[in-house]
Amino acid sequence: MRQETRVDALIRTLRDSAMGGKTVPLFAKGAKGAREALAYVARGGRLGMLVDQKMNDGLEVTFFGQPAMTAPALLPWPCATAVRLFRVM
Repeated sequence: MRQETRVDALIRTLRDSAMGGKTVPLFAKGAKGAREALAYVARGGRLGMLVDQKMNDGLEVTFFGQPAMTAPALLPWPCATAVRLFRVM
């Protein structure tokens, strides 16, 4: 088994365990993935998003005193749904 496959399996196992033992689907980026994720949440699913990747565009915020671009992906969710956001550090 390739190293990437083992790491992916480990991450999926840890994520599913953290989400109550349920297998959590993955969603593609972009409009189609966002629609599928919203539909999943509307059906009662729980969703976790990692938005810490390096961005060349997006919204500029101050991070450790330095300007940094961040993804605006989470901004519309609380407005469009009844979801609660949690910051994990």
